[in-house]
Amino acid sequence: MRLDRWAAGAERSPRSGAFAWRRPAKCDGRSPDDRRADVDDKIAVYLQAGSSLVIVVDPQQRAVELHDAARTVRLDETSTIAHWALPQFEYPVRELFGVLRRA
Repeated sequence: MRLDRWAAGAERSPRSGAFAWRRPAKCDGRSPDDRRADVDDKIAVYLQAGSSLVIVVDPQQRAVELHDAARTVRLDETSTIAHWALPQFEYPVRELFGVLRRA
């Protein structure tokens, strides 16, 4: 993934020329044919562009990963999605996969 591919979701700083991501969080779903290295590259691009949080939903593993600049947290169906970048947002992982199952 190239940073310029995501420029549509970012604003370029007039002083530094760096991109500032306008969204505090980005959510991405994994497909069965996604390579882990490609997913990791995409996560790095979003974080480098200024996202505070990247959420990766993996329906095959029935898991959710929360990535920020400091760490990665892997959540299973007994967990709740919550992060400081999304104040007052909480969503049970089990419900997320329940919704996906119905869709």
